[in-house]
Amino acid sequence: MKNKKILWHILFASIFISGCVSSPEIKDASTKHSMNLVNLEQAVKSYRKKFNSHFKNIIAIQRDAYIANKIRLEINTIEKEQSASLKVIKSSLNSKGEDVAAQSFIKAGLRIQEQLIYYGDNFDKWLKFPGDGFDDMKSQLKNRVDTIASEMSVLEAEALQSEEQKIKLRDLNGEHIWLERESKRSKDDLTYIIVACNLELQQQNIDRQLKLLEQQIIIMKIFHSTVDGFLSIDATIDAGKIAEAAVAGSQADISGLVEIRTALESQK
Repeated sequence: MKNKKILWHILFASIFISGCVSSPEIKDASTKHSMNLVNLEQAVKSYRKKFNSHFKNIIAIQRDAYIANKIRLEINTIEKEQSASLKVIKSSLNSKGEDVAAQSFIKAGLRIQEQLIYYGDNFDKWLKFPGDGFDDMKSQLKNRVDTIASEMSVLEAEALQSEEQKIKLRDLNGEHIWLERESKRSKDDLTYIIVACNLELQQQNIDRQLKLLEQQIIIMKIFHSTVDGFLSIDATIDAGKIAEAAVAGSQADISGLVEIRTALESQK
């Protein structure tokens, strides 16, 4: 802490020399620097917003491609089923006068609609699952399968189950079925999901860096606003003013800035 205070005093002493009046050139440079920090902050915020929007769009493309690929396979299956059924249908009308072929195609359409919803939800569940990238997600998914199996065993062992326990057991069973099925799927089957999960991890890592940069710029603005305030007046800067600036700078919130915090704590 002592070294930190000395650092602040040396820093401000190097900027202000007691008894000196700031020249117009210095004042102008300080004002321009202040505007540069404002513009830099706005630029980083704008870039961060566009960056996240860009990644969101790319992940959405992966989602659409995943659904489209699954529906393509489903349509191929339906086409084969329809072709096989037409060979055994002697007439398109059944005993009730209903058009069997038309009904079959209607059912096929409903089946495709259900698959659209299912695979969209399937993609979203994967991206919501905790983990850093696909490999970590897959590992945690397998661990979750074992955890749920143990929880279900405990509930099933209880002779008398409350309504709340029955609901919990039903929900756990549904989750267990999904997790177990997904854990057995091959990487080829999950190609679009793997790409999306890793894209999301990349987005999160870069966004954290951009957020840190935003915080660092805020610290620079707080520091410079105090300096600029002193330079904007034609008056001698005494020791009291220097101390005031040091206090303002040292009280800035740098809790979120890992590098700065580490550097300062090492001076204690």
